[in-house]
Amino acid sequence: MLCLTATAKPEVVRDVTEHFRQRLAIELDLFDGGATRTNLTFSVRETGRERKSDDILTAIRDHLPPEGKSGAVVYCATRKETERVAAFLKGQGYAAAHFHAGLNADDKHQVQEAFRTSSLRVIAATNAFGMG
Repeated sequence: MLCLTATAKPEVVRDVTEHFRQRLAIELDLFDGGATRTNLTFSVRETGRERKSDDILTAIRDHLPPEGKSGAVVYCATRKETERVAAFLKGQGYAAAHFHAGLNADDKHQVQEAFRTSSLRVIAATNAFGMG
């Protein structure tokens, strides 16, 4: 039996282990890899409505290597904004797509797989991208 998560809070882990112990008589071994991810960077930049697209483009140009397996996620507040940002970045020559909860499961899988394999370099996403 293998249960994996990157986001469960301690009380959720406790609930899951108790479920397996009480209902199925299975004792789970816990392995915690920690939350430190040295391969990821995160930055917040001040911007304004009129220059937001240019600021996104500048950040990507400054930090995303032109080739390789690196990628970027631009988090957006709304579904419509993810679509707008992805279209803008495509127009600038980037392999980009949008991701939000309104996509069907097949489309979500396709975007995630393209990003994982580096054929898609940038995703404009709502926080749905980080949810299981």
